Amino acid sequence: MTGAPWMRCHETALLALILRRLVLNYLSDSNLYEEFKTLIVEYRTSHAEDKR
Repeated sequence: MTGAPWMRCHETALLALILRRLVLNYLSDSNLYEEFKTLIVEYRTSHAEDKR
C-alpha cells in the first residue's frame, strides 16, 4: 500500500459515507426507509439495557 496511514483512514471513512448514502437511497427508493428506522429504534432500545 502506498500513502500515509492517515490517508487510508480518510479513504475508509469516505467509502463508508458513500456506502451509507447508497444504502439509504436504496431503502428510500424501495419504500423501506421507515421500516429500517423502526428496526434501528427497536434495536437501540433493546440494547440500551446492555450499556447499564
